[in-house]
Amino acid sequence: MREKTLTSLSEVIFQDLSEGEKQEYHSFQKVMTSYILQAQEEERKRVSRELHDGVGQTIYSMIVGLNMIEQLPLSDDLREHFILVKEMATQALNEVRHIAVELRPCSLDDWGILPALRSFIKQFEQTYGIVTVLRATGEERRYSSKIETTLYRICQEAMINAAKYANIDQLSVEFYEQNQQLHLVVADQGRGFDLQNIEIKGTGLGLYGMRERATLIRGTLLIHSVPGHGTKIKVCIPLEDEVDNT
Repeated sequence: MREKTLTSLSEVIFQDLSEGEKQEYHSFQKVMTSYILQAQEEERKRVSRELHDGVGQTIYSMIVGLNMIEQLPLSDDLREHFILVKEMATQALNEVRHIAVELRPCSLDDWGILPALRSFIKQFEQTYGIVTVLRATGEERRYSSKIETTLYRICQEAMINAAKYANIDQLSVEFYEQNQQLHLVVADQGRGFDLQNIEIKGTGLGLYGMRERATLIRGTLLIHSVPGHGTKIKVCIPLEDEVDNT
């Protein structure tokens, strides 16, 4: 009840603001959202690096040591137990690497958007069993960190949404430059949805987040979906002021 009262009060206060104050408020809100997303990505990067270079390397060293011990003469019972421990260590290493990539793939910072997308698509296909075709045209190059991060997160969200809700076995991703804009298109031929009722099954929140990310770098997000005839999500990012980021 108290939360509803506070929400109603904030709405009344906002309505009483002048147009200039409302615009200033929206600008402030946009800046704060940008800072929050940037802080989240920096923290994701830090934790991902620590998992990969710290915990991951430690477990890998343990596996190397286990491989050396495996060469020693062991009884059948001891060898059986040893194999089980080695399998557990290998599984733990794979899980740590998977979590690190989920947080933020090293390839995104080291090599750029396309290598990161290729790596994610490979993992996506293994996880969901959905054949995904990436079509990239033009010269492969680096973009600013904000653009690469934004496109990666939007593509990731769009693909996972499709896997969860579209009931598909194939997916396509297009990446290209045209008319001083960078385009990313994720399309499927699945069940689609009603654009007037996108809150169902959590789809609306994901689409809202993608649109917010695109808007923060002066981009646009276009959604075309028809129930029973699939979904296409297209993001366009202007490149007029873009400088290669290596």
